[in-house]
Amino acid sequence: MALPNLTRDQAAERAALVTVANYRIDLDLTDGAGAPGERTFSSVTTVEFDALAGADTYLDLAAERVRRATLNGREIDVSGYDESTG
Repeated sequence: MALPNLTRDQAAERAALVTVANYRIDLDLTDGAGAPGERTFSSVTTVEFDALAGADTYLDLAAERVRRATLNGREIDVSGYDESTG
């Protein structure tokens, strides 16, 4: 899966809007039944950040699918997620 690279300008713009306090990534490298996964694995990622009020931004993600996402405790619609663009 080759995703588009973040440009320097995009990174600078995001850095001006968002301050990341912490990343937590929990990986499950099994097939869900305890055996080693063969092709993919599941993960839960938590990002704690502050953002300027009213700012729009995004997270970079390389995943086959997204099951669920929340922001400040509210569900986010992930039905439009496309693995080819992250």
